[in-house]
Amino acid sequence: MLCGYAESTLVSRFARKYRKRVQSILTSPPFPLDRKKKYGNLQGEAYIKWLATFSPLLRDFLKPDGSIVLELGNAWEPGEPVMSTLTPLVLSDFKRFANINDSIVLLAALIDKNLTYA
Repeated sequence: MLCGYAESTLVSRFARKYRKRVQSILTSPPFPLDRKKKYGNLQGEAYIKWLATFSPLLRDFLKPDGSIVLELGNAWEPGEPVMSTLTPLVLSDFKRFANINDSIVLLAALIDKNLTYA
């Protein structure tokens, strides 16, 4: 087990030996919350850019037929009874930033079809 910030751990000497050797990566990053929290969560465009920086790092560990699974929570628009479109935007940028092909699976939290989206 590795303990540390993912940004530095993924480029560490120890992690390098696993490049192109991983079949599946499952990660649950901090959720894209729309309200500022005490622990200093990123919001909006800053969150999208931050998470997208992980896509090429993670992609480099995958076997040619490997997959990445992101478990992302849904975000709600402040003061509104609608869900934010932030989660789909995060997935789109994550895929684009890594130049990931269609054989890699990206998943988000299940989206309720009965909800209204902003």
